[in-house]
Amino acid sequence: MFSNRFLKVVEIHYLLSRISWATPLKFNSSTRQITLPRFARLRCYFMVIVLLALSFYLILQVFRIYRLKNYNSDNFYFLYGLTIVCLISNCFQLIFSLLPKELAFIIREILEFLVEIKEQFRPLFDPNKDRMTFLFDYTLIFIQLMCLNGGIVTTFHFIAFPNAPMYPINDLPYDWGKLFWVRVVQFFVWGLINLAGWSYVATTLISAGTYAMYIIPLVVNEMSFAKRGSKKKPMYKTRGSLRQPEVLKCYYRRVEILHLYLLKLFGLILVPIQTLIYQLVLFCNFMLLTKFDSLSKPTTIMLIIWSGFGTFGWTLTLHIGGQMHVRSSQTLSSWGRHDWGTPRDNKMMSKFRKSCLPLKLGYERTFIIRRLTVLKFLRGVIKGTFRTLLTTKNK
Repeated sequence: MFSNRFLKVVEIHYLLSRISWATPLKFNSSTRQITLPRFARLRCYFMVIVLLALSFYLILQVFRIYRLKNYNSDNFYFLYGLTIVCLISNCFQLIFSLLPKELAFIIREILEFLVEIKEQFRPLFDPNKDRMTFLFDYTLIFIQLMCLNGGIVTTFHFIAFPNAPMYPINDLPYDWGKLFWVRVVQFFVWGLINLAGWSYVATTLISAGTYAMYIIPLVVNEMSFAKRGSKKKPMYKTRGSLRQPEVLKCYYRRVEILHLYLLKLFGLILVPIQTLIYQLVLFCNFMLLTKFDSLSKPTTIMLIIWSGFGTFGWTLTLHIGGQMHVRSSQTLSSWGRHDWGTPRDNKMMSKFRKSCLPLKLGYERTFIIRRLTVLKFLRGVIKGTFRTLLTTKNK
């Protein structure tokens, strides 16, 4: 169960996200209320327009460099990777900026559900003093600080490389881009874009971490039972009243409904994100393997960072999604082996178990993350990289 420190971390995070025009949510840790200030929503809509315009500009720049047959330059490699990263950011922007009411509803329902679990089935430990809760809270603080520093550091790229092709200021007519006040405006606008982009990263990591820390263990551990005759007993952290038939039916169904709401919101962007990350990793790997000696150090560093974070981050996401599906299936199977006390309860839970579905990540029948999905992704990255190398070598 979450601690009071966790609520304060969430409040500070959404305050910083609101300042950077990323999300319009305002969270109060004392009352656990989420509001949507009108002016904050207008600022987020403006940021949506700015990031979409930037993505369109980057795509045009990539095509322009390609038409000039200058695609063997560092500018083309960097722009191509940055365009994919910006498109991934646009996917998350659709959720955090354009659908704030739906996002606020899900966050509010999850918090109310966790508070109810905490009050009705008091945990057998103090969340404010528990070691795992302590580490998780400070991990969230570390993520927030890293993303904030990332936004500040990347902003100063404009000062170090003001003539980079990613900046629209270089395409202004009549040398307007050399004016001091134009460069100052560009610096602050670019800083706001960087802070918003890194805020999307922090919001995604904090939201996914919270769900993986508090909701998934509730199903795979607190609602499961050991096999008959097994010496290994589950280490429950809640009172046994949660695992009574009538109570368990109610709370598992609530978890299912919350999960369905979450998939309706985030499931739609899983397919384009998987595609974009796959293309980004393939591109970075190919460039690093074939052009490593000719690449400049900044471009090499960025390609390594994009490839590493894309591979590791998405592999971890697929692994967690696959394990969630497997472990929740095991939870439902354990209900069939458990003796509920009376023949009536055994019959009732048998029928209820057949009506339940294991938790899964995906979008309807288009894309479902299972246990082998992570292996398929890694196999696709490796095969795609070497197929590309062989194709270019044969040419």
